[in-house]
Amino acid sequence: MPQRALVPDVTARAHRNRTLATRIQRGPTQESNRRHDPGCLCPTSGKHRYHQPRTLNQAATQGGGTSDAQKFWVSQARNAFMAFTLYLFDSLDDQIKREHPKDTWMFPTLGMLYRVSSGDGSDLKGYLKKLSQRDFLGRDAKTAFDNLLSQAEETFASIMGTFKEPLNQFINPILDASTSDNDFLLTDVRKKKMSIYIGIQPNKLAESRLLINLLFSQLINLNTKELPQNNPVLEHQCLLLMDEFTSIGRVDIIASAVSYMAGYNIRLLPIIQSMAQLDATYGKDVSRTIITNHALQIVYAPREQQDANDYSDMLGYTTVRKKNKSQTSGKQSSVSYSETEQRRALMLPQELKAMGFDKEVFLYEGIPSPVLCEKIKYYEDAYFTKRLLPKAEVKALMSTAAW
Repeated sequence: MPQRALVPDVTARAHRNRTLATRIQRGPTQESNRRHDPGCLCPTSGKHRYHQPRTLNQAATQGGGTSDAQKFWVSQARNAFMAFTLYLFDSLDDQIKREHPKDTWMFPTLGMLYRVSSGDGSDLKGYLKKLSQRDFLGRDAKTAFDNLLSQAEETFASIMGTFKEPLNQFINPILDASTSDNDFLLTDVRKKKMSIYIGIQPNKLAESRLLINLLFSQLINLNTKELPQNNPVLEHQCLLLMDEFTSIGRVDIIASAVSYMAGYNIRLLPIIQSMAQLDATYGKDVSRTIITNHALQIVYAPREQQDANDYSDMLGYTTVRKKNKSQTSGKQSSVSYSETEQRRALMLPQELKAMGFDKEVFLYEGIPSPVLCEKIKYYEDAYFTKRLLPKAEVKALMSTAAW
């Protein structure tokens, strides 16, 4: 049973401190917050210098389309992302080497990436050319800058626009501060007893979608590198309890890793409103793969007729015997009975819709038939009500006066 969790809490009602969470991250746009910097997860030397920024890069620029033209812009934006990210890491190495005061270091954060790529007010291409000629810059960073600067002016401007679009939100000082350092590490979710709650107000969901998507992408990527049987430190399971699963958009690594992440003690529990919602985000084929790779499925009363039809088909059919009576009249009148077998849905669409709020159906591997049962309501069950705790307090990230 998972004892660790990462929960995108859109309603901000789920988080608890005493029972589960030793680390809490509230919404990245809120002043009361825990910090997580996706960029600081990248090691600053060796082969990981390229690999980890690439993972971050792909997550930040995913969903760019499938046409050749769209692929070109996404590819070039990723090259720009790599150029600036490697620049920041090389710059940090140089500042450490030269023993600059720590409070002057340019840490490789997404906010810093936004500021460096925005220029200094002069001609942007000329400014970037100066960056590409810094003595401390490594070969990979110079190559990425050369690819970017070799483009024609109009193409260069379009590439920078595509690259900057997901980063523009980091002009927000609160968001910048909440991603400027780490109060927890995603590499610890299988090592320590910790739970992470991401409280996002619904009106902030659109601007926070990228960060939540990025967080899940990194967590899965970082924790599917080493199997727990090969490292006794990785003793805990981590549950990704993803309410409003499709609200953060498509997470590409979930589509590809859902079939094997359980072997790494990463468990996925998505909550969706309807299959149509899942299909719209991931496509029918990938949606089917996601559903198939879950041992347990719970179905609540559907509202939409198509969902009711789909669930009825999913639950399957049974055979019922129907008794028929036939009678002849006249002097030799007689009555005879016969039975016929007829195919019937285990639950008709209208029966599923009529379940109401009190019942549910679940399907579980190893149980040959679906189970219709009464739904547990935690607020009516003493076993759960005695575990309800006050809202956890989270210290303010910054004082408003500081900005």
